[in-house]
Order: sequence, then C-alpha cells, then structure tokens
Amino acid sequence: MIIDTDSGGDDIHALLTAFDLAAKKNIEIIGITCINGNSQIEDGIKNITIVQKIAGVNIPIYKGCDRNLKQKITLSSKFFGDDGLSGHQEKYLKELNIQQYQLQQQHAVDFLIESALKYKEDLVIICLGALTNVACAMMKTAEFEENIGLVIGLCGNVLGLGFMNDGVAEYNVHTDPEAAHLVFKVLAKKLIVIPYEAVISVSEFTITKVFEQDTTIKGKFVKEIYEGMKTANNRYDIQDPLCILAATMPDIITEFVERPCNVILEGEGRGMVSVKWLDKDPQANQVTFILKVDENQLIQTLHNVVG
Repeated sequence: MIIDTDSGGDDIHALLTAFDLAAKKNIEIIGITCINGNSQIEDGIKNITIVQKIAGVNIPIYKGCDRNLKQKITLSSKFFGDDGLSGHQEKYLKELNIQQYQLQQQHAVDFLIESALKYKEDLVIICLGALTNVACAMMKTAEFEENIGLVIGLCGNVLGLGFMNDGVAEYNVHTDPEAAHLVFKVLAKKLIVIPYEAVISVSEFTITKVFEQDTTIKGKFVKEIYEGMKTANNRYDIQDPLCILAATMPDIITEFVERPCNVILEGEGRGMVSVKWLDKDPQANQVTFILKVDENQLIQTLHNVVG
C-alpha cells in the first residue's frame, strides 16, 4: 500500500489510523507520497514526520507534485492553518525533537511507477488529496495503469454536492480537474471513490463521539490538529480517515454503487463529477462510489486508534 497525501490535519489523522490498522491487519505501507493541497508540500513532509514519530513508525516519504496539470499554480488551502496542523506544527517538532526527515531522493511519481511494476495488482494506492501524482505516473508510462491494482480516493461527488466552485465541486477534484478527469476515465475499473456525499452523510453525533477520546497523547494530538477546521466550518469532518477505513475495512461499507461518470472541465460545473445514474451499460467503464458506512464501527475503530 502507498498513501498519497496533501498532509493537512485530516490527512494526518488518516495516517495515524492507517498505521494502526496496518499493524493489526498485516498490511505493508511501503511509502507515503506528498502533494500540495491542505498544506504546502514542505510543511506536509514535516507533518508526516510528526505523525510517524507519534505512531512509532518509520516509512519512506517521497516528494511529489506541487502544481496541478493545466494551470501550473501552487496548490494550497488554509483549512488547517498555514502549517496544515492548525498552528501546532512547530510545537510538535520541538516536543518530539525532530531534526531529520525520511525524505527520499526519488520523486513520488517515479516511486509510484516503480512500485506498480514491482507489486502489480497487489499494489493499492490510497489518495487523500488531488490526483496529480497518479495522473503524472499515467502520463509518463502506460505500464503504470496496466499494472496497478487499485486506486482508492477521497475525491469527487455523486450528486453535485461540494464546497468549491459555488458548491458543485469537491476540493480534491476542484484542485486538479484535469488529473481527476484522466484517472476517472482511464482507471475507472480500478478506481474506488469516497465522494463528498459519503463524508457529509456521517452524522454530527458520530463526529462528536469520535473526538471525545481526547485524554490520550494521540487523542489530544488529533483534536488539536483539527482546530483549524472546527473554527472555519463550525464542525469537524472526518474525510480522509473515512477513506482509510473504507480501504482497509471493507466490511464497514454499507452502501455503494457502480456507475459511469465524467469529470467536467469547462464552465460553471468545472470540477464536478457528472454521474450517469440511468446508464447501466455493462460495457461502460464504471467507477465504484462508496455512499455510506457503519457509523458505530467507525466510532469504535477511531477510538481504538487513539486509545
């Protein structure tokens, strides 16, 4: 497994969750690849190192793309403050005495390609940010898409709900629509998506329960790094951890659909995923969309991670 991340607060919570579940389920995480998004990529490397130190793991980190495919602009949001950890990065770097990072010389895109050729259908890539790194690997060689096992992404929408581009686009697709368009089109049969609608289907009660476990070191850390999102949105959203749970605990999934779709690239709908709900052509390339999960299992699992 490779986790591709833009390393904001919910990504770091997702990584903490992934490290815990990987150990329990004998899943090997062979690398973590970075992209700009919820944090600048240099901050992202620091944030990944912090969560690895807290979790007691040591996984190679690969620096990836800091710009999107078409517009070539630097990708960065402020959902979790300037550092991606709601202003707590410097404190944790000092407390944990972090002076070195597990940053590899190899570019993330080349690592993705190398891993696909080595592990073939056994390789699963979990994407917690924009799909730029995966799209660049596809553009660099057709062998990547031919060999890859699965891509599981927190991205897109199924009913046109979102919080970007006047409310029709989800953030990760909005950040790089061209990359998403390529991945959704070419890798459809190998793509599992956790859309924005699945995120907001999780009840406020469940989300509140998740963050009640804040007396442990890990629990306090998770609550602190979400402070930026809580302040900005007046509620928490557990987007990226939900993606990790769906990828590593398939029994948590209670509802899903398979449908053809297309990422809109022009006009007011740019960045929206247009799902062909009435098209049931078995020959069409269909993407799998996760719609709902077992919330009791979600609460218990995330409590166990920080307990």
